[in-house]
Amino acid sequence: MRVLAWILARAQGTAGASETPLGWVPRAGDLDVTGLDLTPEQVRQATAIDLTEWSSELESQGELFTKLERTLPPTIRLERELLIARLEN
Repeated sequence: MRVLAWILARAQGTAGASETPLGWVPRAGDLDVTGLDLTPEQVRQATAIDLTEWSSELESQGELFTKLERTLPPTIRLERELLIARLEN
């Protein structure tokens, strides 16, 4: 529910975000963590993007995408290619 509240607040222009190659993530203080025993550092770690990990994950999916190539919708293939390109920059 906290992430959904953040998404709605973003749509209303009352919360911010940081852009990453994967999309937008909450900045420090944008996500309501009231009542949770979390430090700002733990929140930062939870929203951090490890580009090396994501690159490895996309590489490991290559075989699956090859197997599904004939039946895979072109938009899914395109989204994967665009994500790979964003991670390379």
